[in-house]
Amino acid sequence: MYYGTQLLADAGFSSSAAIIANTLNGLVSVLGITIALKVMNEVNRRTLLFVGFALITVFHLLIGLSAVLLPDGTVKAYCILVFVVLFVFSMQGTIGPLAWLMLAEIFPLKIRSFAIGVCIFVLWIANALVALLFPPVVAAIGIAMTFFIFAGLGLLALIFTTQVPETRGRSLKELEDHFRAKYS
Repeated sequence: MYYGTQLLADAGFSSSAAIIANTLNGLVSVLGITIALKVMNEVNRRTLLFVGFALITVFHLLIGLSAVLLPDGTVKAYCILVFVVLFVFSMQGTIGPLAWLMLAEIFPLKIRSFAIGVCIFVLWIANALVALLFPPVVAAIGIAMTFFIFAGLGLLALIFTTQVPETRGRSLKELEDHFRAKYS
């Protein structure tokens, strides 16, 4: 997670404790992805996508609320750590690996390579923007408001998810027919 160590230090951990605590994110990422690999073929993709966005939205909101409502100290630091770790687990257990699978399922073979390339390009632009803008945004409006904005973006993602077709168990032709019927 970008700036995870800085976030935890700002929450109240010492610099060395923040580094150690932030390693939990890596361990939890591996655990989340491992679980996702087992679950993705048993649960509908759209459901998993919706649950993932709902969870990360809730954890962003809880990080923001913890930052604004809890007094500085150990309780605040550990609450934020728990919510960050749960956010990372939720992200890596749902949306992280699921997005790549759905991209491969949703684009016709004729344009799949190009379309996935465009998606990867957009992903890295978004990553660059987060890496570039996170520190000045936190400095300008605070950590709580920053995570409230992330929660707002999560709500928009939930709305978007209502328009995503289910891809599990459906052929590309069925998906094309779905899009033609919906958008023609």
